[in-house]
Amino acid sequence: MVRVGDRVFASLATGSGAFVVAVIAAIGIFLLLRAIPALRTDQVSFLFSGAWNTSDPSHLSFGILDLAWITVSSSVVALVIAMPLSCGIALFLTQYAPRSLARPFAYIVDLLAADQASTALFCSCGPASARRAPASVSLYCLKLSINS
Repeated sequence: MVRVGDRVFASLATGSGAFVVAVIAAIGIFLLLRAIPALRTDQVSFLFSGAWNTSDPSHLSFGILDLAWITVSSSVVALVIAMPLSCGIALFLTQYAPRSLARPFAYIVDLLAADQASTALFCSCGPASARRAPASVSLYCLKLSINS
């Protein structure tokens, strides 16, 4: 027997999820419709060109190849740095560290990995942000490796 509260919650959760998907789809459609005129006047390939000249509106030439390359390469560098570090921390905390050390660190990992935005804010605030960033990134990756 399904309770009324369960049905109401399920309906609200489903409706909220559908609403979020509809809003994201509407934003995507709006942005695409607003971009079509600029993409039509583009003189070079948008995806496969690195040219960026928007000074003359009648002869636009812009491409995202350089931006895509930087995004992919910085993500690869981040993975190369974070994965061995996070796997090492996870291995240490789960196999070698005493429980008195592993439990507080697991709690810190839970706090840092709960929300990416708070982790990014934690990394970017304060004078010692450069020293905290690698530790928080590795702890976040540790949380991902422990949960998977």
